[in-house]
Amino acid sequence: MIKDEKKTKRQLIEELSVFRQQVGQLDFDEERRLKFDELIRTFVESSPVPVVVSDRDQKTLYLSRKFEETFGYDRQEIATLNDWWRVSYSDRSGGDKVINSWQNNIAKAIQNGRQIDSIETYVICKDGAKRYVEFKFVNVGDQYMMFCHDLTDAKRTEKELARANEKLKVWVCELEMQNSRMNLLRRMGEALHTCRNVEDASPIIKQYGPQLFPKTNGSLYTLDESCEKMRSVVKWGNYSNEDIMLAPGDCEALRVGKPLEKKGKTEGGQKTTLNSCICDSDNWIGICSAMCIPMKAVGQVQGILHLGFYNEDEAYERGVKELALVVAEHLALSLANLKMQDTLRAQAIRDPLTGLFNRRYMEECLEREFHRAARKRHPVSIIMVDIDFFKLFNDAYGHDAGDDLLKILSDIFQNNVRKEDIVCRFGGEEFVLIMPDMPLNVATQRANQLRDELKNYNFHYQGVDLGAVTISLGVAAFPGHGNDAPTVLKKADDALYKAKNNGRNRVEVAVIK
Repeated sequence: MIKDEKKTKRQLIEELSVFRQQVGQLDFDEERRLKFDELIRTFVESSPVPVVVSDRDQKTLYLSRKFEETFGYDRQEIATLNDWWRVSYSDRSGGDKVINSWQNNIAKAIQNGRQIDSIETYVICKDGAKRYVEFKFVNVGDQYMMFCHDLTDAKRTEKELARANEKLKVWVCELEMQNSRMNLLRRMGEALHTCRNVEDASPIIKQYGPQLFPKTNGSLYTLDESCEKMRSVVKWGNYSNEDIMLAPGDCEALRVGKPLEKKGKTEGGQKTTLNSCICDSDNWIGICSAMCIPMKAVGQVQGILHLGFYNEDEAYERGVKELALVVAEHLALSLANLKMQDTLRAQAIRDPLTGLFNRRYMEECLEREFHRAARKRHPVSIIMVDIDFFKLFNDAYGHDAGDDLLKILSDIFQNNVRKEDIVCRFGGEEFVLIMPDMPLNVATQRANQLRDELKNYNFHYQGVDLGAVTISLGVAAFPGHGNDAPTVLKKADDALYKAKNNGRNRVEVAVIK
């Protein structure tokens, strides 16, 4: 009996020892658990980004203070992650999409033993603000830590940078286009500087107009010498080939003295003819808008620039219209400069009374024509003309009547010679007719025709019939009367004096020695 009691006591001691050991071990695991939980809590609270800790069933275990500050929700409001997804999306399908993605990632992570993929999506905060967040999940034992990286500011900055980049691209494109246009404008200006008159400028404007204003109809009008009509000298785009003449008063832009724009009307979605000040409106069918720009320089209207647009891009139109104002200004200055050159050139080589070439130009022309004739071995004839008894005419009727007579005779001479012949006023009442490629015998016939033309012509001045006026003519030619211009001119002058000495109103031909 005693023996059995001792055994039982010994067993109890052993069992107690084992129990104590188990209890001690249990106390140790609990301590580790508490320390682990404390470590997790400390880490979560010190994290600079919002953190959520959940178990495998997505039950929320911890929420960092940063999370509550950022999103506004506390642990009671989002007991599980599913609760958060549902309150964070006004669109239920959006929340379900995130939940499904989250659950699938967890399932794959558990199955494959890998980290859960991150998710980028937006969430709705408690105050209604929308934030874009990257959720990164970390598996820690039997718990999951979800780090919420707020990308809202970064995304906003990214969008702003993208918008700025797009604007920069647009600016660069506009700058390149502007640079290209300025280069075209510069080249056109350089080309216009080489022109001698408005006619020379027309093909240059026609060349650069379509390049400066693509996808447009364009036309340029210039004033004629009388300043009473405007003529279309350059056209591009969908234009008819018909030359259009109009009076300055026909253009409303000229009447108001500033650029004028008009928009085309549409009926049933179809563009119609633009009814506006556009002077040649028949050429503007189907355009979206049109622009008339008066071109003024040195205080005078030089012309009109017309543009018609088929492109409905307002930004394109705005850029082109701004360019058109610059181009119109440049063209106006160029045209004014060319007209001024024409005027100065005419003053240098033309007789101001009759409009014929003067003696200086005659000498230059003779030199040029004689060089050409010697090279090609062609004849050149010269006719010298003098008005008979012109001093008596002036004394009888006055110098004004004499001036009128000189102008009338100049017109008669111009109308009775070839286009290539050159009529000059030599001085006083004397004229010189230079006739390239004309032999002596033909020139003599022409001289007699001129004399006959005037023999039966009655002159009137201020309504008074002044009767007929006669002329004397001397004819000489290269190479028969000399090898150079001064010699042949002297021979024609000698023949003229012979005609005057032999009774006037006659033609004399220089003697060939």
